[in-house]
Amino acid sequence: MKIPEDFTSLTGAVKTDNGSVLFSSNKYKFTYLFDNIFKKEESKITILPEQQFIFGQTHNGFDIAVYLGKQPFEIKGNRALNTAGFILSSGNCYKNSLKVFDAIQFSGGTLNKLFPRDSLRIDFINSKNIDFNDDSVEFSFNINNETIKVKIYSTVSANSGINGSNINTSDVLLRLEFEKKKKIESLFEYYNKLKDVISFLTNRRNVSFEKISIQTKQIINEDHYYNDSGYVYVKEEKPPTNKNFYSNIWFTDIQSALPNLFYNIFNCTEKRHIYSFGFVSETDEDSSLISNRKVQDICTSLESELQNKKEKLPPEYTELISLVKKDIKIIEEKYQLDNEHFSQIKGSMSNWGDSLSDRVIKLYSEHITEILKLPMPGFNIDETAINQFVKYRNDITHGKHRVMTQDIANTAYAMGALSYCAFLSRIGLDSDKIAYLCERKIMS
Repeated sequence: MKIPEDFTSLTGAVKTDNGSVLFSSNKYKFTYLFDNIFKKEESKITILPEQQFIFGQTHNGFDIAVYLGKQPFEIKGNRALNTAGFILSSGNCYKNSLKVFDAIQFSGGTLNKLFPRDSLRIDFINSKNIDFNDDSVEFSFNINNETIKVKIYSTVSANSGINGSNINTSDVLLRLEFEKKKKIESLFEYYNKLKDVISFLTNRRNVSFEKISIQTKQIINEDHYYNDSGYVYVKEEKPPTNKNFYSNIWFTDIQSALPNLFYNIFNCTEKRHIYSFGFVSETDEDSSLISNRKVQDICTSLESELQNKKEKLPPEYTELISLVKKDIKIIEEKYQLDNEHFSQIKGSMSNWGDSLSDRVIKLYSEHITEILKLPMPGFNIDETAINQFVKYRNDITHGKHRVMTQDIANTAYAMGALSYCAFLSRIGLDSDKIAYLCERKIMS
């Protein structure tokens, strides 16, 4: 959620074991201070973060949680904190705790470019009859043995005044609903994961939301409702993408695969690389730029897809790995060496088999029907081009200077699309649908 231009500065206080600390804010800069001017000895006060936040209250009665991190915040007189984000309670009368939440709701922004808004239908022929349509998409996925429900839908807004009345569809909303209450320290983890989903669909890193709120579930007559308990403000480093609506992959384009899309992205960790799309463009301006970094990230993405594809190794490699594993076990039992050494050896064995070039060529042949739908006239992507592309990546990774050529750039573009195709196939999309996306949306 962006801070409005007319957003007034906040003032308030934080309770500590040694008294209150006052604060004032200027957007994302919070200055904390306490009165030690007339004390002879040097004094300081330390704020200990709770769930990585500093909790306080504004002078007009709103609860506030300012993101700090895990380190204590020591103040001598005054100290400024440039925070990445903060949460402000939705009201100052009846309050819900900002320390836990049942759901997170994201509204507008880039979401409006990913979902056809069809919640309002107007029949202009028959006296402009208005019909409200449920255009929601709902599904669930599992993470850490817990089910998260996702609901995506558009809203309708109406207003009237001296110039007349109007009714229209407004923002697209996406809500993550959790089985169990979540601690506020997990908020940015879910925020970042959803941004990864949006980045995949837009091929842009600079995605954003108009409004973010943490919500509390209310149960009335066996029906449950979600009410805003706090509004989340997050600092954005770059202006959001203005990419054309029709050039993005819509949620409805891949509706059947949405549970697997969310599962793979939300369950991806440093130790479990089931999703790797670091090559998506930072901004609209560099969407057509192929850099050395992007070449490396595309190769990393292809390696991830090949690893998750779990191809069967040729019999000779399978037999070799079996023999090596037996030898490793004998050495482990005999010398009792550090397990870390053996885990590295065993990990490297997962890459045994054909070269990366050979595996990418095979993957390309499996998706060539879809790749040929890309708007790339004059491209000639063959085995030689793929071999040269992989060699270029290896050279720059090992410190050699290479000059980017148009052939390498063209191949990189096709290889980025190949990674999209492989991933979309892995999460359940059929070839015809992937071909349609290549023709109109992928890598745009």
